[in-house]
Amino acid sequence: MVGGGGAAVGYRRRGGHGLLLLAEAYIGCICLADNQAILDWTFRDLREIDTLEALRLYVAIAETGSLSAAARQVSVSTSTVTGALQQLEEQARSLITRSTRRLSFTFEGRRFLADSPARVTAGWHAFNITSDQGSGIGGWSDDEVFAYLASGHTPGRGTAAGPMGEAVDQSFSQMAPSDIRALVSFVRSVPPIASPDLPATLAPPAPASPKAGGATPDALGKRIFQESCVSCHDWTGVSAITPYATVAGARGVNDRTATNFAQIVISGTMRHTPAGVVSMPAFGSTHSDTEIAAVSNYVTARFGSARSGITDKDVAGLRSQTAR
Repeated sequence: MVGGGGAAVGYRRRGGHGLLLLAEAYIGCICLADNQAILDWTFRDLREIDTLEALRLYVAIAETGSLSAAARQVSVSTSTVTGALQQLEEQARSLITRSTRRLSFTFEGRRFLADSPARVTAGWHAFNITSDQGSGIGGWSDDEVFAYLASGHTPGRGTAAGPMGEAVDQSFSQMAPSDIRALVSFVRSVPPIASPDLPATLAPPAPASPKAGGATPDALGKRIFQESCVSCHDWTGVSAITPYATVAGARGVNDRTATNFAQIVISGTMRHTPAGVVSMPAFGSTHSDTEIAAVSNYVTARFGSARSGITDKDVAGLRSQTAR
């Protein structure tokens, strides 16, 4: 699958706790707001433990209720689990309350899995999923969050791709509706935290005429969009072919880094819908880094709140992360 992140956890048990379900999904590098992977900022200074491995051990502790049981579940030593927890707590304060009978999450422990601002992991931008009305998902209804998790698409909000698309296909879509509702409830419980690097207001659809709106000096980007993109995505950003191809209102085209948009152009994407498979071809093998950067900057200027400034070097870096 696209994105190069850790494989999504295939969840089989029913009636799980919302926090645990969300934590398990994070091991698959998911992001809720618009395609792909989220990791907490508190991992930024870790050096001795791989980020995903630390998350895996943290989730095992939560699932089993003890350090020793977690170690047995993931086939590592108890000292390894203890060391991972200690390092995480050095960065994020106390995550777990220890008692003689069982371990439990602290408030910080619950926030740890969900309150980060946007980060880039495995080459994908993981957007804010707190209840912030602007840069988070506070403006989404419960049904919209449910639909995104269950199907990887919510009209007017975006379509999952990369690690998030993988998580939907291999994990979320196989959950019982009650489990997905538990996830929705947990996400709603996370306090709002604004992400200053994300716009609080998403841009509306663009004008129908290519001569109006979203003016940009990048003639190359406009030419590529006209040749390769407009037949599906339209000059307005609202697809007449399928709502899955609508880019207007999506967080990815309103992101000034254009990270996820460029990744989708490079690698393509595929969604499994009740009506069949909906896919976008990959252009990474047919277009240069310069061309992908140009069309990314054009699209964010036309359909987003501000033009991105992604460069050919940035695209080359995204390619290397996707290929891992």
